[in-house]
Amino acid sequence: DPANMILYDKGDPVAAVRMLGTWIKHAHVKDAVRTRQPGTWGAEVPWGEGEVGSQEFLRALKETGYTGALAIERESGNDRLGDMKLAAERLASWR
Repeated sequence: DPANMILYDKGDPVAAVRMLGTWIKHAHVKDAVRTRQPGTWGAEVPWGEGEVGSQEFLRALKETGYTGALAIERESGNDRLGDMKLAAERLASWR
């Protein structure tokens, strides 16, 4: 889950994909922005609007030969269904 790395301020999702590569069997499509206050969570945002680096993340998955599911996840926000539809549209243009 790339957004959790951002939410918990625990690293770079793209670098993690490149490091773990062939071991990845399932990937979440979820985005976030890092906290600006140490010790607190960041904020989840719609896919492609945060700091995951959506295009770079997807490109890194592709470069590793990933062929598994891309599970759209949205746990917060006022229009979760709309945000999930937006993520699906953004993913459709990528594949």
